[in-house]
Amino acid sequence: AFRERVGKDVEEGADLIKVCAAGWLAEAAEKPDAYEISDDELRAAIEEAHALKRRVAVHALSERAIAASVEHGADLIAHGGFTSKATVAAMARRRIYQLPTLFSLKGSAPPALYEKLRGHLSAAVRDGLPMAFGTDAGVIRHGENAKEFAELAAIGLTPPQAIRAATIDAAVAVGLADKTGVLKPGMYADIIAVEGNPLADLDALQKVKFVMQEGRVVPLTK
Repeated sequence: AFRERVGKDVEEGADLIKVCAAGWLAEAAEKPDAYEISDDELRAAIEEAHALKRRVAVHALSERAIAASVEHGADLIAHGGFTSKATVAAMARRRIYQLPTLFSLKGSAPPALYEKLRGHLSAAVRDGLPMAFGTDAGVIRHGENAKEFAELAAIGLTPPQAIRAATIDAAVAVGLADKTGVLKPGMYADIIAVEGNPLADLDALQKVKFVMQEGRVVPLTK
C-alpha cells in the first residue's frame, strides 16, 4: 500500500515524498523508541520513491524513528528531534539534512520540553548535524517564516551558517541545487533585499523590502 501510494503521488505530480514515521515532541521525549510504522513500510516507501527519482523527507522526532529513517535511506528529516550521536554521525557523513522547524515546535510545546529539545540539538550541531532551514509554514502563519532564524542561532548556528541553511543547504536538501540556492547565471533569480545587515543581526531578515521571484519583481503587500 505504501508503494502504491508513492506511485500515485508521483503520477499526480509530487516532486518530493514525505512519510510519517513517528509523531510529536512529547512522545518523542518520553519514548525514544516511539515509531508509528513498520520497517517494511518505511523501506517500501523510500525504495519506491527513489526508483521513481524522488527524494524522501521523513517526519521523525523520536530517536528510533530518525535512526530507522536514516538507515533505510531517507534524504532529509523533517522537524527537530532527538537524534542520537551515532545517527548524527551517519547524517553528517551522508549529508542528510535535518529541518528542525523550531519556531513551529516552540509555539506548541511546553517551555521545559522545548528547552530540552533545543539543548539536544545544540549538542547535535556541535557534533556536525547538517541543518537546513524549514519552518512548517502553514502550521505557523505564512509571513513569520524568518522567525526561524533566531531559533537556529539559539542552537549554535552563526549568521552565515543560518543564511546558508535557508539558501544553499535548503536547495540541496530538497533536490533543487541545480535551480536555486545561489545567485549565478542559469539559476532562478529568487532574491530578497532586507533592511539592515543579516550577518550582524538575523532579525534583519524579518524586514523584507524587496522580492524578486524568477527574475520578476513581486509587489509587497502590507
